[in-house]
Amino acid sequence: MALEALGDTSSALEAYGRAETEFPNDPRAPNNRGAALAKTGNTLEAEAAYAEAVSRDPTYARAHHNLGDLYASMGRASEAVESYERFLKSWTGAPEFLDLARRKIDSVRSRENQ
Repeated sequence: MALEALGDTSSALEAYGRAETEFPNDPRAPNNRGAALAKTGNTLEAEAAYAEAVSRDPTYARAHHNLGDLYASMGRASEAVESYERFLKSWTGAPEFLDLARRKIDSVRSRENQ
């Protein structure tokens, strides 16, 4: 993530790829790769990376949240809501993130009904 923060997305993606190979059961590297890909507009590759993170750990809440954001940005409302709801079931961190996910669900649903 440090390389990505410095604007070196290409090197960050390479590092995430190495980490995915080195730690094949850890969902963090594919989730981080998905986030970097999403920032560069590679939505299909980002979706695949997030899906890999979830397949490695179905309770990894961050990947569900990131998938929700990605689906919402792609206009895939029902998938966004499903991903945010999975996040709500999995998240064990700060409660303000639960409120944020609920607001995102409401926002996606209201856009869908317009």
